[in-house]
Amino acid sequence: MANGGERRRRAGTMRRVTACLLAQTEDRVKKSAPVPLVAAAGKTHYSVAMTMPKPSQECGLPGRAQAVCPEGPETKPGNAIAWSEHRAALAACLDELAVTDRDGIACAPDEGFRRWLEAATTVRHAGGCVFLVGNGASASMASHFATDLAKNGCVRTQVFTDLSLVTALGNDIRFEEIYAEPLRWYMTPGDILVAISSSGNSPNIVRAVDVARELGGFVATLSGFAPANAIRRRGDLNFYIPAPTYGLAETGHASILHHWMDLMECCRKKEVSR
Repeated sequence: MANGGERRRRAGTMRRVTACLLAQTEDRVKKSAPVPLVAAAGKTHYSVAMTMPKPSQECGLPGRAQAVCPEGPETKPGNAIAWSEHRAALAACLDELAVTDRDGIACAPDEGFRRWLEAATTVRHAGGCVFLVGNGASASMASHFATDLAKNGCVRTQVFTDLSLVTALGNDIRFEEIYAEPLRWYMTPGDILVAISSSGNSPNIVRAVDVARELGGFVATLSGFAPANAIRRRGDLNFYIPAPTYGLAETGHASILHHWMDLMECCRKKEVSR
C-alpha cells in the first residue's frame, strides 16, 4: 500500500487522466451528431454521422493517435495523456484494490485471493462449475478466462454468450434476465459465479448475482467506478478497484483475473506433482 504522499500524487494523476479521457469522449460525441435520413411512412429516421479523423502527420497513424502522440520529446497536445501518467493511474487503481466479504468486512487482497482459490479448488474437486458473466469487454473477459480455467485449471466452466441464447432471452423475457435465467437451468449449490462489471450497476449482472445467491452459489464480483456500486455489496468475495474509466477498470479486472488464474494453475500443478 502506498504512503500518504504517494497516494495523493497518484490520485492527482488519476484525476488528470480521467479529465482528459472525458474531454476526448465529449469531443467525439460532439463530432457524431444525429442527422435525419429519408422520412418513410411519416417517420423521420436518424443515424449517427461518422466523422473520419484526420491522419496524424507526427505519428503516421489515423484517429486518436493525433490526440495522444506527443509532438516532440518535451511537449504534448492539449488533451494528451502521457504513457507514464496512464501507467501511474493503473498502478494506483491496482494498489488500492479492496476486497470485502458478504458482510462488507475487508480483508487483505492476498487473503481474498486465497479464499477465491480455495472455493474454486473445492468446485474442481467436486466436479462443479464456474460461471462467468459480463457485458461488452467484460463479456470478452468472461469467455477468455472461462477458456483459461478449463484448459489450464482443469475446472468446468460455462458462459452464456451464444448469440441465439442472448437474443432469445432478451427478446422473449427481458435483457436483465439473459444471465439469470440460464443460471436457473444449470447452477447447483456450491458452484461459482464470477460477475465482472466496470460500473458494478449493470442490471443483468446484478440480477445474475442475486439469482446465484438464491441458488446457493458462491459469488465473486469484480467492479470499479463508485465504491457503493450494487454488486460490491452482494458477493461472497468482492474485488473493487477505484477505476474512474472503462479502460482502467477493464485493464485492472483483467489483471485480477490473470492473478487468480495463475494461482489456480499453480495449485493444480502442485497437486499433480505430489
